[in-house]
Amino acid sequence: MRAIRYLQNIFQQPFPQKMDYRVHFIDVLGMSFIISFVLLVFQPFGMSNLENPRRFWVGLGFGGVSFLMGQLSYLWVLVRPRWFTEHTWTLGREFLWATYVFLAGALGIMAGGQLMIPEEKLFDQFGMVLLITIAVGLFPYLLMVYINHNRCLRRYLLEAQQLETELKKAEVTMTPSDPILSFTDEADLLPPIHRSQWLFLEAEGNYLRLWTRKNGQITDYRLRNTIKDMHKRLEQEASCFQSHRAFLINIHQVQHIEGNSAGYRLRLDASLPTVPVSRAKTQAFREVMATISSN
Repeated sequence: MRAIRYLQNIFQQPFPQKMDYRVHFIDVLGMSFIISFVLLVFQPFGMSNLENPRRFWVGLGFGGVSFLMGQLSYLWVLVRPRWFTEHTWTLGREFLWATYVFLAGALGIMAGGQLMIPEEKLFDQFGMVLLITIAVGLFPYLLMVYINHNRCLRRYLLEAQQLETELKKAEVTMTPSDPILSFTDEADLLPPIHRSQWLFLEAEGNYLRLWTRKNGQITDYRLRNTIKDMHKRLEQEASCFQSHRAFLINIHQVQHIEGNSAGYRLRLDASLPTVPVSRAKTQAFREVMATISSN
């Protein structure tokens, strides 16, 4: 039971999600190149019995089939985007996703290989295809993912501890002036909200959820807007910082900073979930925190 809980804890740890199509395209292209190279070198599935240039084209064909299956797998990201939300992505989900992509590629290789080498009964060699896929592709990839996870975890844990020290030194909960901020042009949608009262904005489809705290009471409001447009609206507001593509935070209301392999997590109120700082925003966040602590 202890081992199971240990694995659950590892797999539930945050992990930087890479579902940007350009990143996915490059990853799949690299994987397809490796598959073609390995098959041309070791020549399994009866490829050694083929004459060139057919052997060469069959090797490229296997890579092409893998590339096609990898691209088709991305349809899940488009059809079910909520399954791939960046700030809820974990190491376990990354492992499951990689396993699916590689196994889908293995099935594609079998089907495509049967068409390219009809004299070989590749479906009878399913075990061999699966073994090669795991040994050459899946296992090395998962190992690299785990190593990268641990490297990033150590880095951001250390940085979060340093930032936490700066945060305690600053002891800033609000700025000297406390003006009313404008989050929308429709004044009847919101009561007056002061700079010290707003906590963060979170994207929810075509809407934003604004979390506020007044006299210890947490309240949220739903606004029809996007993070991009709201960021432009508040770009002159010193308290506003975009910590993630789905979040804007009040930098002066940060109470606690944690680190994980995906970046940082910020606590703005004990009763609310933590807010992510993506890896792309960590440098800017450190600079802003350094400015606050030096004032």
